[in-house]
Amino acid sequence: MAPKKHSGFMMYVTEFRKKKPEGQRMSLSQAIDYCGSIWKGMTDQQRGPYISGAKNADVASRARRDTLNCHGEVIAAREKEERDAAKEIGSMKRNIDRMVREGRNRCDLENTKFIFATFNYFVRGLNSQIYIPAEFSACQFSLKRGVNSLYSTMIDPGHLIFGLACDAMKHSGGTHRLPLPPLALGEPIMSKLYQSIQDYLRSRLDRGDQDLKSLPVFTKTDDITMVKSCFHFIKTGCEEEQRKHEGNYDEDEDRFYKVDVSKFLPIVVYDVQYLFLALKKEAMDVGGLTSEKPNLYVTDAFFSRDFYEFQDGISCQYHEEIDRSKYCTQSRVNRWAYTFCDYMCADLAITMLPGKHMPPSYKSATVQAKFNSDASVDSFFSLATAPSSTLNRKDREERSPSPTISTASSLTSINSIPAPKVPNTASPKKFQENPTIWGGTLKHYGVLLKETKDRFILKYDKAIDDFSDDDFNVTINDMSWSRP
Repeated sequence: MAPKKHSGFMMYVTEFRKKKPEGQRMSLSQAIDYCGSIWKGMTDQQRGPYISGAKNADVASRARRDTLNCHGEVIAAREKEERDAAKEIGSMKRNIDRMVREGRNRCDLENTKFIFATFNYFVRGLNSQIYIPAEFSACQFSLKRGVNSLYSTMIDPGHLIFGLACDAMKHSGGTHRLPLPPLALGEPIMSKLYQSIQDYLRSRLDRGDQDLKSLPVFTKTDDITMVKSCFHFIKTGCEEEQRKHEGNYDEDEDRFYKVDVSKFLPIVVYDVQYLFLALKKEAMDVGGLTSEKPNLYVTDAFFSRDFYEFQDGISCQYHEEIDRSKYCTQSRVNRWAYTFCDYMCADLAITMLPGKHMPPSYKSATVQAKFNSDASVDSFFSLATAPSSTLNRKDREERSPSPTISTASSLTSINSIPAPKVPNTASPKKFQENPTIWGGTLKHYGVLLKETKDRFILKYDKAIDDFSDDDFNVTINDMSWSRP
């Protein structure tokens, strides 16, 4: 930025405020008004020293250079950015703590609703935080109801950043494998897309419109910048379409699609991993657990394990068909919700239901964990501490049905996730050999199933999960079996 230019008049005003008693009692605006008439009556000879001083100040200002770091950035500006970022993070954490405390103060922590949201993107700008969105998903979550509703859509941005088509091909090919523009799937009208997202977020929050000042969503720590940029891209596209006055033609509804941009609420992106910590602490307090409270490092380690990473049946139809469910945004928000339930439902004695608190292919109706207390809850995380247990052969061989998959090329809002019946394609032999594998995910926990005459005792030393992106193989080592 160019240095500020000095003026002879302002040099005179500064001197007047410093040396004259009456000037010391004046504000800057009062001194300027008072000195204006005096300056007009001064001769060029009287003005000369002040004009000369202003020129000398300009020369000194241009000669002064800011100190740079090793990256060529101004240190003072960089430090200011870090302070602003730290202030923003502190404000975000206080807001998350407030949301969780409000739920506890209402004695309704288990029914407090949160919105999980994330994007897939085609490409990122080289020297900027600009992301071109490709897919968006959001879900409403609470500990009591689990995943209560789901919104998923693909996005057609119309174009990519000039010169980055090769980078977009590499990123897409290595992750979500969505077709690039101009062959992209999904909604091409940003006004319609942003209106739909706003409507969904508004309808899924507890507070009324009169109290609603922003729309909070939660995403992973590393994705906050990306999610903010994608929301900004869609909002900017919506505003540009509306400025054209003619709007953008909607072929489906045979009319111009116009929206009132002034009614849109700002979308605020929060850290889902900090929410994971805050909600866990409050759940332990409400549940009366006296064990040591976890810290952010413990909860981040648990969250990053992503137990359901290779779970099928929880992503969109497109990614299920191309075997890329791991990268699907619908799968990601579902997995976050299942991880929350897996870690906290036991604290509040909430029964976990397939399709709500865990993937639909998991059979929780027959999985019960016995604790020292009288409570009996369903939680695969809690089952890790259960003693050796019995397994029913029949329950191992049965599989629960998969959930309904949303249409890949259209906007989808699912109020409930039913579990339709599908043919049983599981291999009984595979489940007899590996009885603790459900839906391709390894659970090496002691489990107590319904007692029957035909049962086994499971004893193990350790179990190792070996997954690969190609075939998702699972192997079990050091596991022994013995009949009672």
